[in-house]
Amino acid sequence: MAKRQQVSEKTDPTAFATEVFDLAPAAKLKDVFGVTDKDVLNQKMNDIIGLLWLPDAYSDTEKHARIVKATELFESLAPSDGAEAMLALQMVGTHSAAMECLRRAMIPGQLLPATDSNLRSAQKLMALFTRQMEAINRHRGKGQQKVTVEYVNVEPGAQAIVGTVETGRSRPNTSRQIHSAGNGEFEGTAIDISDARPVKRRKVKVPRP
Repeated sequence: MAKRQQVSEKTDPTAFATEVFDLAPAAKLKDVFGVTDKDVLNQKMNDIIGLLWLPDAYSDTEKHARIVKATELFESLAPSDGAEAMLALQMVGTHSAAMECLRRAMIPGQLLPATDSNLRSAQKLMALFTRQMEAINRHRGKGQQKVTVEYVNVEPGAQAIVGTVETGRSRPNTSRQIHSAGNGEFEGTAIDISDARPVKRRKVKVPRP
């Protein structure tokens, strides 16, 4: 990695930007470019506003209400780092676009293809929002773990645990028996235990060869 450049008050901002923009701390960059915290806040607001559809027919009060609502949605996600902030901003835009597609789908008197197109777009956007929510939860360590058992190798004298699992969905319990393949090795069908919790476990002794 390149060595971080020293920032000087006499540094030319143009030259500085091309050399150490990605290395210098944000506080230093504020000084070099003459940017204040207020400027940064304004840019943040502009990013949010740019994601909204604000028709000219709306009054200033209606426009301001939409901006405030979008800002509240962003803050409610409480991003704690840069990755979460970017995801939260994208989620605000996705939600805004989905709601607009749904609104346009309900416009009376339009042709069926236009309604159908808006509904399909809304469906895609809402599915995208769900994936974004899953992504931010995984980043925060709240995502559910998915474990797939494909192969079990039991050494001579060891014990294999065969358990019964129950999923949270309305489907039969998942249970698999592991069979001997000889030479102390065991093979079994892949088990997908996503969203599963153990109910009962029993120990199975493996006879010594």
